[in-house]
Amino acid sequence: MKLATLAVLVAVLGSAGTAAAARCEPVEIREDHPGRRELASGAVREAALIDGALVWISGDTTWRMSQDGCLERLTDGEDVAQPVTRRLIVDGTAVLTMTRDALVEPGPAGPIRRVAILGLPDQPETFVVHAGAVYLNVFRGDALYKVTIATGQVETFAKLPADSGHFGLSLAASDSALYVTSYGKRWLAEVPFSTGAPKILTRALPSGPVGVAVAAGQAFVNCEDGPKFAGALLRIDLATTKSRVIATKLVNSDQLLVDDGFVYLRSYVKGKDRHTARVNLMRVPADGRGKLELVEGDLPAATQPLVASDAAVFTAGNGAIVRIAKR
Repeated sequence: MKLATLAVLVAVLGSAGTAAAARCEPVEIREDHPGRRELASGAVREAALIDGALVWISGDTTWRMSQDGCLERLTDGEDVAQPVTRRLIVDGTAVLTMTRDALVEPGPAGPIRRVAILGLPDQPETFVVHAGAVYLNVFRGDALYKVTIATGQVETFAKLPADSGHFGLSLAASDSALYVTSYGKRWLAEVPFSTGAPKILTRALPSGPVGVAVAAGQAFVNCEDGPKFAGALLRIDLATTKSRVIATKLVNSDQLLVDDGFVYLRSYVKGKDRHTARVNLMRVPADGRGKLELVEGDLPAATQPLVASDAAVFTAGNGAIVRIAKR
């Protein structure tokens, strides 16, 4: 399936909004192809849809764009002397930014609330939000931490086998458990929220897992391509731990998006420099009963699927957010 396109580029970034009312930043819209909108955004790691508005972090600024196209700059009121890695945390309808030391709810006139975080040994890496808490790992760490959003309290949630996180972990969550893949150890583990006790469900994945998602009792694990393995998406039944390959010849996606019966992921064009290569957005039926298909090609380098609404899928890469309409 090929979805058509419409391009949207930010031309000028003006002054910040006010506390009384959102002040829209000027934008320039260029029509290219119906169905695709591209917004120059700066580097984006996460995005979320809140009450129909798209919210994301670029650098140290939090942005919000409403359905009517109003682009608003949110700030947290801080002057940052040194580069700080911020993450976008969504808890219900609350949007916060997270660093190693603080949780901040930003507003146009300054922070609405700030909670100190004490005790994280390093910068947050992969994370999920569940029941008022952030579950995360830190750089090269073998532990999973729980940060309570209301208080900033840090607890060690789970301890993984030695060297599990040396080359990176991927996290996903169901209502009852956290699911973890270890790139270096090539396993998928389940960690119940009630106990924090890891249980390895499957070992010896065909190559290093770079992305995981969970939906309807199934785990979807994307395994890295390499000289001996041509990249594949696995579907693992969480009750039986049986797995099967549902897509192959994929070139790395460390973020998977499960939406409306499909798994979305990226794939580079082989033989191209991954820092400049254009990217294909692909999808495969989550039940494994259909073929891998192209959703949109010629996307910016490093594009990753981020989030989906009823009408569109949003991706980001190489300084742009792209909205791709569903049919």
